[in-house]
Amino acid sequence: MRVGIIINELVINSFKYAFDNHATPEINVALKELANQDLELVYQDNGKGLPPETNVNTSDTLGLKLIRLLTKQLNGEVKIKNDDGAVFTFILKLAN
Repeated sequence: MRVGIIINELVINSFKYAFDNHATPEINVALKELANQDLELVYQDNGKGLPPETNVNTSDTLGLKLIRLLTKQLNGEVKIKNDDGAVFTFILKLAN
């Protein structure tokens, strides 16, 4: 459920902020199990990208706070970057 909420928040943000006047908006989501039973979730859009000063670990925006909280609850970490749009990479430590 937490992963679904994270993806939902990212999709909403892409459509609210990333795709202004974009002719062909695209979102890709990939989820794979890593060798150590952790999960890697990658969310990418082809929008305008994130402001350069965006830091997921310190941002005060409600959306990024929610993503940070849910990722923490999943014993995970998240990294963000711009690469022809916004890319969020999560490593979720689901194994006990």
